[in-house]
Amino acid sequence: MYLKNKNTIKMCNIPDLIPIEFYEDNKIKGITIDTLKLVENRLNTKFESILVENFNEAIKNLQNGTCDIIPSVSKSDELVEFSTLTSPVLNYKYAIITQKGKPVVQNIEEVITKTMAKKSTDQLLKLLKSNYPDIQIKETKSDYETLEAVNSGKVYFAIEALPIASYYMSRYALNDIFISRYTNMPFTTSIAVSNSEKNLLNILNKALSTISEDEHTKIFNKWTNMPIKEEFDYSLLWKVFGVVFIIFLILSYRQVILDKHNQKLQLANNEIEKKTKELAKQKELFEKIYSKSADGVLLIKNEVIVDCNEASLNILNITKKKLLNKSFEDISPKKQSNGIYSKELSKIRINEALNKGICSFEWIHLDSNKNKSWIEVVLTSIEIDNEPVIHAVIRDINKRKKMESDLEILTLKLEDKIKQEMKKNQEKTTQLIQQSRLAQMGEMISMIAHQWRQPLTAISATTNNLLLKQLLNNPITKEELKNELELINDYSQHLSSTIDDFRDFFKRDKEKEITTLEDLIGKSINIIKTSFDSKDIILTTKFKYNKRIEIYATEVQQVILNLLKNAEDILIDKNITEKRVKISTYEDNKYAIIEVSDNGGGIEPQILGKIFDPYFTTKKSKEGSGLGLYMSKTIINEHCNGLLKVENAHEGAIFKIYLPKKDFI
Repeated sequence: MYLKNKNTIKMCNIPDLIPIEFYEDNKIKGITIDTLKLVENRLNTKFESILVENFNEAIKNLQNGTCDIIPSVSKSDELVEFSTLTSPVLNYKYAIITQKGKPVVQNIEEVITKTMAKKSTDQLLKLLKSNYPDIQIKETKSDYETLEAVNSGKVYFAIEALPIASYYMSRYALNDIFISRYTNMPFTTSIAVSNSEKNLLNILNKALSTISEDEHTKIFNKWTNMPIKEEFDYSLLWKVFGVVFIIFLILSYRQVILDKHNQKLQLANNEIEKKTKELAKQKELFEKIYSKSADGVLLIKNEVIVDCNEASLNILNITKKKLLNKSFEDISPKKQSNGIYSKELSKIRINEALNKGICSFEWIHLDSNKNKSWIEVVLTSIEIDNEPVIHAVIRDINKRKKMESDLEILTLKLEDKIKQEMKKNQEKTTQLIQQSRLAQMGEMISMIAHQWRQPLTAISATTNNLLLKQLLNNPITKEELKNELELINDYSQHLSSTIDDFRDFFKRDKEKEITTLEDLIGKSINIIKTSFDSKDIILTTKFKYNKRIEIYATEVQQVILNLLKNAEDILIDKNITEKRVKISTYEDNKYAIIEVSDNGGGIEPQILGKIFDPYFTTKKSKEGSGLGLYMSKTIINEHCNGLLKVENAHEGAIFKIYLPKKDFI
């Protein structure tokens, strides 16, 4: 019931928590977001993203109700007063990251005297400084800059959460670092839920508990794509050596000493040989990654391409001779798709990579035949021989661009199709309105008969009186003749006025008119009043709101007349002794309201919700069409942007027509 009443769950997303949650390509992405997509499917609900600039803005939005949740938070005193955390979404340990070739770290105390790198805004920074006051920390602007500092040897180590470390090591080929040891410090994120949403907290906890370990692993692998190298546990080896050492000490102290020295020498030689082979393998691996990678790789120095792999030549459809020692401008059209000159834009992108460390964008290049083609480019700033070099990774995105173009065309066609269908629906609605009017023709003819009976009888009596006097040779004075003819004229004018009322009702032109609620109601009453009088129905009115309004007058008049006719039918069918119908007008903050009520006992509860359905009728014995109330609601809700509602009161049914006050003059 809670989720049925709440269409969407609003979440405040911090766009730079890569890869936990971040904003890229106009979408919010990341491990937490993929996890919430599983929750969406299980709950059959929808999470609506609201981007914020930082954690403080997210907290403020959660307090004031702009957001229901913050998806990725750690335990924090700032959240305790107004929110509660779900069970963990992510639960990993912080890892010690060092360069390959460095000794495996047993614990953080081994490297605490060495320099480490850490992002300046990371919450772990405060804890490290508190626990290790003398620690030397190089503060960085981003997690990528932190890991790159270890990779390039600027610092000895870094402490990073496993998902973050794996993501950047995999994506940016930081091949000179590895995970040396896991710490006892947990990296845990949960969903912060506003204290005003206790039901949502319970629902999210239940949904999170249904996500399997396999599903968590698949999401993790999607964003890291990197096997984690476990450290070798030397403690067990030393225990074995200790036992051997004691046994050999008992047998022969001198022999143990010699064996110990020989063993240490052998271990050192093996370690040197192992490191040499490992370096050779890493060199071979790097060369294979560089030369055999499916992605194109370029090295740019001083804005000129100085090296490339085979894949880049295939992607760009260009020879190595025509590519090397060229700038991006040389292999691009004069202008890019945004109208900026390629020469100017390429300098902007390269400077951005040099200043921020990384830059990604889409680019149009020219192949050997001067054909335009789309590529995706990621520029990363690195150092080779202490000089800045741009490492560029390129990918062919022509198929993706074609799909985007096809999708855009399909969207335009779909919008056109929707417009056509809406036009057809409007035409059908107009036909149904006219059909509803025609269905009332029989009732209208009966009303016309009531309206005309008395004037026609009076005219007939007057003419017969004159004719009788003429036959009896009774003299008719001029005054008597004048009076009789004036009576005939008055009755004729009344008939003419009645014809005008019915003619206006059956107008087919759908044009707005400026009128008042009192005039609209008065015209409807004029049509049905004689019928009410003949059936002893007492009609009363009470007008409290009568401003001028621009509206489809004949359509609203049709609705009012339909409600009055329905009231007449129910009063006659139930044989009510003192039949009463009341019409009132009044207002609230947004609407002017017309209320039509009767004392016919009301509508049966089991059909109250069906009376506005098309072709639903309780007048089958009278051949009712079932369109009257359906078309009445269509006219008020869709044509007049208002509301038509019904409810049962003590004596009978009350129909209320809500017309927007903005349409009143």
